[in-house]
Amino acid sequence: MTKNDGGSAFPEIITDKSDGTPDTYSYGGMSLRDWYKGQALGHLSQLLLEKILNTGQHPTPDEIAILSGQIADAMLKERSKNE
Repeated sequence: MTKNDGGSAFPEIITDKSDGTPDTYSYGGMSLRDWYKGQALGHLSQLLLEKILNTGQHPTPDEIAILSGQIADAMLKERSKNE
């Protein structure tokens, strides 16, 4: 089963007129899931800093990446409810 990546977050819009009929489509760009993961990292930074200050525990980069992925997946799931 393929994981939902939300499609392109910032696709390049291409208009092809080679056959005389304009045909517009999007191409490339980072996935929406990757965009959400990056945004989640920004929001997590404050929470992670508080955890470090309060407990002295430093989450590993792998733990942070997994958590940001889980948040991105939850955002995509919620987004699909409204489509």
